[in-house]
Amino acid sequence: MVDKGFSFFLLGMLFSTVSFGSNEEDLRYVYGVGVKTCAQYTDSRHLPNEFLVYRSWISGYISGFGTVFTKNNVFLKDLNINSIYEELDALCLKEPDSLIDDSLNILLLPIVKGSKKL
Repeated sequence: MVDKGFSFFLLGMLFSTVSFGSNEEDLRYVYGVGVKTCAQYTDSRHLPNEFLVYRSWISGYISGFGTVFTKNNVFLKDLNINSIYEELDALCLKEPDSLIDDSLNILLLPIVKGSKKL
């Protein structure tokens, strides 16, 4: 029998891809499910292990985002992760072709800038 941790590792590797900008100014790299579309994220709800990979990646992305944009990741102190998930779900229904990475940026930038509380 395959270890659960190894199974999640394999799933993570399966979803691991790289995204590039269209020109030198927009060049960026994103690993994992962040380069998947909102439609793919929404469809993953039917596959619990796959959905868990998305949610785990999203949680890590939020933590990393806060580390880069706030001192000591203080924006996480009052952040309600379930509210982020709900807002992401709503945004993904409206914009199914949007990338998870881009959708999260839309949600997180106003919070980091202090103009929105979740």
